This record gives sequence, structure tokens and C-alpha cells, in this order.
Amino acid sequence: ALSPSRVNLYLDFAEALFRFAEHNNYIKLNPFSGLKIPDKGRRADELRDAFDSDDLEKLFVSSKEYGQDGHLHPHNFWIPLLGLYTGCRLEEICQLYISDIKQVEGIWVLDINEDMPDKSVKTHERRLVPLHPFVAEELRFIDFSKGLSDQKGRVFPNLKRINDRYGHAVSQWFGRFCKRCGI
Repeated sequence: ALSPSRVNLYLDFAEALFRFAEHNNYIKLNPFSGLKIPDKGRRADELRDAFDSDDLEKLFVSSKEYGQDGHLHPHNFWIPLLGLYTGCRLEEICQLYISDIKQVEGIWVLDINEDMPDKSVKTHERRLVPLHPFVAEELRFIDFSKGLSDQKGRVFPNLKRINDRYGHAVSQWFGRFCKRCGI
């Protein structure tokens, strides 16, 4: 079963397509206009606010960790940047294997999949997520991943699995990091 927010996302796509048809006189009325289903399954305190530009500056420019290269672990440097530039879920990034970083038609991508027993994807949908050139080339994420000693291993081998998840420690660290940055 699809969540109400997922259904509403699909309805938004259909509404946009039919809006195009309406504006170009292919149809007279958009049957999807204003069509939504109520999403009562989530409380207001469960919804997360997105980071605004001030928050991003506090995290990635003004912080000691990024501004002065003060990260203690490579995963603390890379995982927030990969999340920002790819939109991948925390667990999807934390469980990456080096073989999941590849070039497809000249573009570096993260191959989000469940090809190993310790990997899971929330939607069970394999997908290729392009890496922004800033992360792949300018920040040298590709060089970082190629330089790892165990080329068949995980990108972030220091992350331990807790309750079948690799992201536990990073999630805890990131919460503290945000507070230190004033977010």
C-alpha cells in the first residue's frame, strides 16, 4: 500500500501533465486539479523542516568541522555532503559498497541496490543516483573511494551495524553537530 504522501506525489505529477494539456487546449478541464487525499497519519511534530540557506551555511561553511577541516572520521565529512547533493536516505549512504560507485555513460553515480545481505532499500527500488561534479571531482569523492584499501568492501567500513542499520552512530553525531552549529 502506498502512503498518502506518495499518492499525493503521483497525483501532483498527473495534475502537472493535465495542466499542460489544458493550457495547450487538448482538454477543457483538468480532472486532477486540486485532487489530494488527506495525510492524517503523521503528527505535526513528526514532520521535519528542511534546512534553509542559513542552516546550510552554519553546517558547511562556518562550522569548525567543514570550515577548518576538523572532522575526526571520513564518514562524518562525506555522509552529510552526499545526503545534501544526492537526496539519498542516510542508511542508503551508510551501507554503500565501493562497487556501488560507478560511471554510467560518463556520469558518476551511486547505485542504490540490495545486492548484499547487509543492504536494504526502503522502497526496494534499485536506482542510480547521479553524483554532482562538485562532490565527485572537486571534493574528490571518487579519489577517496578508489583509495580505500579494501576495494570490495564498504565505503565507510568504520560504521558498525546496530539493529540492522549502519546509520545509527552517524545520526547521533549529526544531531549533536547541528546543535553545536546553532541549528
